[in-house]
Amino acid sequence: MSKKVNLTVFATGGEYTFGVIEDEAEKQAMLNAIENNEVSSLIYYTGNDGNEESLSSWNKANLLHKNGPWVVGASLIVNGDNESFDELIDELECTTFTSSNPWVDGEFKKKFSNDALLWGTEQIEKRIHFPAELILADDEDFDVTNVFIGSMNMDETINGAEVVDMVCYIPKEEQIKLIKNYLGEGGKDEMLSEYIGDMIFDHPEILNPFTLKVGDIEGKGETENDFNIVTTFDGEILYKGGEY
Repeated sequence: MSKKVNLTVFATGGEYTFGVIEDEAEKQAMLNAIENNEVSSLIYYTGNDGNEESLSSWNKANLLHKNGPWVVGASLIVNGDNESFDELIDELECTTFTSSNPWVDGEFKKKFSNDALLWGTEQIEKRIHFPAELILADDEDFDVTNVFIGSMNMDETINGAEVVDMVCYIPKEEQIKLIKNYLGEGGKDEMLSEYIGDMIFDHPEILNPFTLKVGDIEGKGETENDFNIVTTFDGEILYKGGEY
């Protein structure tokens, strides 16, 4: 037999995109929008055939597209047969870590022309729920110290936001195995929380067996801003605006 525990990370957060504009007509549409101070995550322009075209950040998100609550200031809501609480993550003994930190490296740049543009967007939304489902054995008690919450860091692309990316549940005996496999026998007394960020960077698949299934990520339904940042591949900022 088994039992279900629902874990939800809840906070203000947002939807984030980052990618490349390489098509000449789309680049010109963006440059025109910058010149006219009309930059947004959805830009309409007239194509070469005279028809109206659109340039959408969601269709240019070839480096990242993430929607979720910010880990900073978030609450963890737990609902189960024998466990129920709603607490700030900072006040709990669970672990938060950086699960991903996308950046534009040389290999990524090689896929595109040097005069391509980089385009990042943020649309903040309040009351975002990030729901995950945990299945425990009937005789197994929920332990919040087994909860590991990973977030995507946007500091190399858009801004300093850290957006919840994954929720893992790693029992103590599995934590010990993971740290010993990573550090060897000399790491038997180390804490997984100290190394989990490095581990997932070196071996992205290592947490797959412990990553919980996530349901629909939903928020208030209204965005608070439309932040855009446009740069060249050399890092020159052509546009930055629409902050919260």
